[in-house]
Amino acid sequence: MPLHLRSKKHENESETAALDPDQAGSRKRRKVADDELSAADLAEILQDWDALLADIDVFELQHVKAGGKLVFAFVEGPLVHALRCGEW
Repeated sequence: MPLHLRSKKHENESETAALDPDQAGSRKRRKVADDELSAADLAEILQDWDALLADIDVFELQHVKAGGKLVFAFVEGPLVHALRCGEW
């Protein structure tokens, strides 16, 4: 491997180590998640999964109704709004 490529690789590794607190020897400690979740946390996670499954069911029904075609709605963004208001 050419020398200039090796030095570049070494620089990238040292930058990564400086950004990663585990490798940089930082004294700050990260909060580690507990192995067990509370009943309230589990209930919330299950509700989120149920909501996702309901959204998937709705999407599948809409997809079948549309004959397999995806439909997208245009949402006016900040650039279009600025152009319409003469702020651009």
